[in-house]
Amino acid sequence: MSRVETVNTRNMLQELIKKARKQHKLTQEDVSKASGISVDRLSKIENGNGSVSLDELDKLIQAVGLRVLVYVESQSVTFPV
Repeated sequence: MSRVETVNTRNMLQELIKKARKQHKLTQEDVSKASGISVDRLSKIENGNGSVSLDELDKLIQAVGLRVLVYVESQSVTFPV
C-alpha cells in the first residue's frame, strides 16, 4: 500500500503565489492593485500569517497569472455505527 501525503492546499497556494509574483517581477503593490487585496494583507498571506479565504486565493491566483487544476479522488470511508 502506498503512503498518501497530506498537503495543506492553502499553504501550498500561498507559497506558489509568492513565487509567481517574484518570477513575474511584480511587487506586492502591483498584486494588491490587481487583486483588490491590501499590501498588508498580501504580505501576511504570503508569509503564512493567519488564514486566507478561498475568495482571496482566487483573486491572488488570477493577479499573478496562475492557473489551478484540481484533482479529487474519492476514498472509501467507513463510519462507525
